[in-house]
Amino acid sequence: MKKLLLLIAISICFFSTTIAQRYVYIDELNLSHAEQDDFPITSKTNIKGNPIKLNHRLFERGIGTYTNSMLYINLKGGSSKFEAVVGFDDEVLGQGCHPIEFIVYADDRIAWRSGVMKPTDEPKSLVVNVEGTQILTLFVKSVRGKWNGFSAWADARLEVSGEKPEAYVRKKEENYILTPVASKAPLINGPTIVGVMSGSPIQYYIPVTG
Repeated sequence: MKKLLLLIAISICFFSTTIAQRYVYIDELNLSHAEQDDFPITSKTNIKGNPIKLNHRLFERGIGTYTNSMLYINLKGGSSKFEAVVGFDDEVLGQGCHPIEFIVYADDRIAWRSGVMKPTDEPKSLVVNVEGTQILTLFVKSVRGKWNGFSAWADARLEVSGEKPEAYVRKKEENYILTPVASKAPLINGPTIVGVMSGSPIQYYIPVTG
């Protein structure tokens, strides 16, 4: 009887763990919150709306990107793993695109980076431990030049056991003026040294405040 109860308890624990852990694909999130130059990030296609293809391999899931691209995801501390395959989309092969780099941030630290990638490079697979991470950032940056072509985070997904992650818009810092407030006391602000050419007329303005 004790053995039977033990087996039941183990089974309950196993199925509870299995049910709790699930995959959430990045293309399911609200991609309108992403920051990207020129084009919006696309779901399940490349930037032109065609299927994602990296090194002649088709991917049904993933997000299409264009540098520079930044996607912030609030994991709410409930994810344990992020995985993806990254690289240039085959649609830009032979177009002379400049190199790019994929970077994954876990909160404020770099958790993974692809290194410099060219259109002819093999795609790179990644698996990143994000356990305990609150904010995951997916960054595609231009290494050199303006024409960087289309790239992708193919099969990008999170292993989740808690709340569903959400993409969000990063709160931008407010702009403020660095110039000190002018004093009310009279003050001459002109240069102390002025250069002139011999034989030339001089017209010197004295800027003052106060």
